[in-house]
Parts: sequence; C-alpha cells; structure tokens
Amino acid sequence: MCLLFFIKDSDPPVDGYRLVLVNNRDEFWERQTELASFGGKDKRVVCGRDCMQGREGGTWVGMSREGRLGVLLNILGQLDPDKKPRGRLVTNFVSGNQSIEEYFSEISHDANQYNGFNLVLVDVGKVATTTRLFSNALGYNGTHINQLEDGEVHGVGNAMFEKPWKKICYGREKFQKICQNYAKVDSKELLIKSLQEMMTDRTKTTTVILVDRDGHCDFIEKTIVTPVCVEDPKFTTTALNFKLIN
Repeated sequence: MCLLFFIKDSDPPVDGYRLVLVNNRDEFWERQTELASFGGKDKRVVCGRDCMQGREGGTWVGMSREGRLGVLLNILGQLDPDKKPRGRLVTNFVSGNQSIEEYFSEISHDANQYNGFNLVLVDVGKVATTTRLFSNALGYNGTHINQLEDGEVHGVGNAMFEKPWKKICYGREKFQKICQNYAKVDSKELLIKSLQEMMTDRTKTTTVILVDRDGHCDFIEKTIVTPVCVEDPKFTTTALNFKLIN
C-alpha cells in the first residue's frame, strides 16, 4: 500500500523543521519512472515522473522551489483505465500559482472523471497556509476535504482518511517517535535514515522531504532499480538540496 506520514510546523524552533515528510509509493515493479529531478517541463519542480503511455509526466509526489507540495495516494478498488491520469493532479498544482482552496475548487468539478484518490497539498513556502486533503473516495458520495492541522502527525493511505488501516495507525506512532528523537537539523542524517528504515519493504519508491526553519529543503528519493531481481532487489538514492524561493 502507499503510505504518507508528515508533520508541518509553521513556527519551528531554530534547529527544527517546518516540514518532515516520508512517503512510500507502492507500484508494479515493471512500471517505468524517471528518477527525481528538476528535469521536467517546469524546471522549478522536483519530482519523479511516470513513463507509462498515456500517463507520462504525472507524479505521486512533487515540490516546487516556492514550496508548493503535492502527494497523491490512490484509493484501492477504484480502477477504470479510461479515466483521466491522476498523477497530473500533483504536477498541475505544484507548477501553478493557485491557492490550495482555489485549486480544490477547480478540480472538484470533474473529480468523478478520475479513479479514486487522496490528494494532500501543502504550501510550506507560505507560513500561514493550511494543509488540506482532497478525496473522491466512493465512501464520501462525492468529494471531501479535510483540514490537516499544523503541529500534528498525519498519516494517509489508500483508504478514507477517517477510516485508517492498522498500518497507518502503527506507522503514525512510529513516525512521531522518530520525530521526537531526531527532528533537529544537527540530527538530519539519523532522521533520514530512520524514516527510510521505517518504510523499508519491497515497495518501489520512498521519498523523504525535510524543510528547515530557514527554507533549506532536502528531497531524498530511494527507488528500486529496474529490471528487478526478485530475490535481491537493488535500490538507488537521489538526494537533491535547494533553498525555497520567497
């Protein structure tokens, strides 16, 4: 399953983080993707990119140099191959200039044209901005928006936010303990290592995003190397560092 855990703090201590985030993308190994880079059409955006025909350029997690961040998690059991590609919901937001509220208002008009998704949007470049989760899961009988408060640990998976699976509940507790122990700038390497180990399994890609008080960002992607040796899968890590643009 896909997993997302994060905590956002609009006013962190001097040695703390505005954002600590870890995300797992669980996808078929044979589905080709590009490694995370600023190499897409919009050079302000860092993300891995889908290479599947008809889904090219979409992503599961992306971030702009201005701090606009989107994470997409698919809802299981809702799969119609004729519907619109969901990955562009992330790239369209991080490449744009709409507020989170304006963007959700726009996509709500045709949300039923996509297979089920949970879409988390953050603007870590703007301190006062509220994080929100937008979903078109069938259980909502339409679209639904959750406000995700600063200072709290949030966990999102492949189901309705209000009905988390046990793996989300367990992971949220583990993520919180890791942040309590290591979410300081001088413990960054231990923080990254602990988050990656927390998410380690045979999934395709793990992404860690850290943004400190001064806007320095670390975007670390650990992804499986294809073609995959099932008995001994290999991984490659891409680490990108940049400062948010005000």
